[in-house]
Amino acid sequence: MKKNKTISRLLTLVLLLAFTLAPHSTLPGPALAQNRNINVNELLDFHALGIDNETRQIVSLSDLQVKFFKRGAELREKSILSPRDPASFSEEADKRKADLVTLKNQFQSLINKLKQKNLWDETLDAQFLASLKSSSDRSVLSQAGGARKVLQAAVDDVGLVQEDIDDEVRQVKSRQTGALRNRRDRVFAAHASPPYGKAGCNVLFAYYLVASLTASTHSVACAIAKRYNDKGCGHIDCG
Repeated sequence: MKKNKTISRLLTLVLLLAFTLAPHSTLPGPALAQNRNINVNELLDFHALGIDNETRQIVSLSDLQVKFFKRGAELREKSILSPRDPASFSEEADKRKADLVTLKNQFQSLINKLKQKNLWDETLDAQFLASLKSSSDRSVLSQAGGARKVLQAAVDDVGLVQEDIDDEVRQVKSRQTGALRNRRDRVFAAHASPPYGKAGCNVLFAYYLVASLTASTHSVACAIAKRYNDKGCGHIDCG
């Protein structure tokens, strides 16, 4: 009898240890999401979220875009353009338009990963909001409907940037043909492009949102913020 009790206790202990040490990956996704106990006041960690590759690519390509438009403004203000200037600028434009497909895919991949991990929820919106240091940034994000809406807008609308790239090329080419004859015309042309609509502004803010929360990319974020402000989208205080 005593021997049976001892065996019973040993079996109970073994079962308890087995349950304790067993992986709990069999739990359904929603249960994991409900029990992740995220502190919304903690700064976002893209590496921990598994989206650091996507964010690095987004920052890199959005930086190239901003530099492209900056070069366009500089070419329009030059007193004399070499024959090579518009040609090389047009070649660069083709590369930047090709980048738009990659940007769309990277934003979509980022969203898909967060959804697969059951992180695409109100908590994510709160974390993005809490991670922004500037009150103006938080205000813009809130008015835009939150991080998830901004990131999805980037997927839906990033292709519209192609029109802006084509317009930039046209302005530089018109500068070469002598349509802009004096400095007054050049200065006007540098600021004459129409302001962005809501879709274009959302794309720019999506670029900024990712860059501002990525380590060592403050200068990129500020360059994006300047373009956002210059296009009449609102005001981002890069700081």
